[in-house]
Amino acid sequence: MNKVGHYMWRLLLLVSIVTGCHASSQSTTQNATPPPCVASSGITPICGVHAPEDIELLPDDRYLLISEFPADFSRVTGDGLLLVDLATHRVQPLMVSTHPETGWGERGCDAPPTYFGSHGIHLATRDDGRTELLVVNHGERESIEALELIHMPNGYRAVWRGCVTNRDGLFNDVAATGDGGFIATVMISKAAWDRPDLLDVMVSGVDTGYLVEWHPGGRLTRLPNSEAPMANSVQLSRDQGFIYYTAWSGKQIRKYDRQAGHVVETANVRFYPDNISVRADGMLIVTGMDELQSWKACVLARLSFCETGFTVVTFWIQSRWL
Repeated sequence: MNKVGHYMWRLLLLVSIVTGCHASSQSTTQNATPPPCVASSGITPICGVHAPEDIELLPDDRYLLISEFPADFSRVTGDGLLLVDLATHRVQPLMVSTHPETGWGERGCDAPPTYFGSHGIHLATRDDGRTELLVVNHGERESIEALELIHMPNGYRAVWRGCVTNRDGLFNDVAATGDGGFIATVMISKAAWDRPDLLDVMVSGVDTGYLVEWHPGGRLTRLPNSEAPMANSVQLSRDQGFIYYTAWSGKQIRKYDRQAGHVVETANVRFYPDNISVRADGMLIVTGMDELQSWKACVLARLSFCETGFTVVTFWIQSRWL
């Protein structure tokens, strides 16, 4: 696999809770080491997290679950999934046991990877009432890993239940459908990931990825007319009739009609949209980098830490978007 491809997504993400409709960070510099982990400019960092990629607030509102992105897909090590106690800021690995179960993945996937090479994650309540954690994994195999999250007196633990693999492309994010299935983004094909001009392809704005869908007993299926430049984050509308997903290098947020089988609305933004969250009131919260040149320079220099400006935007979705 291309060494630049292994490295390129290892960026330090600064996460904050935004109460307004828009926030932006203007910093765009390159440093060999991260700054001290201390409060500054009204932001309090949570220390002890390396290359955080995605984040979920857990049902008790006390803990966060964070995925740690691997530095090298071919040699994944580390915890991959972390619990953060919001009251104390204590960071600890999510403990995972193994007990495969029918209906949580494809036939033949009987054990988890040694280490989770985590990317996008999604927390949801299944139709049977259990709490499901879906994890995009790049370690040992390209897969969506399905875990059951269990609330304990001292926090949470998880039980690995199954997985769904992908031989054709690299997943980015996933959203559960409740029945044990999911919608996921494939950001790029495995063939393109090994190209020597990978960076140029990624930032070019040309279609590289698409949406896929899977349900228990079925096969991983590519959704028609869903092609997008670096398909990234994904969420479902409250009635599950529509899929919201980001076209990262295309600077767009798209709404896909599952019944019609095509994109019905597109929102153009001034930044490169990465992660999407959906609030209980249906509002979309979208965050991403302001520009890609400093990111590209960081990747080419293989620096272990980079700073770049980011934007967080909230969308009051009109009724036709719900």
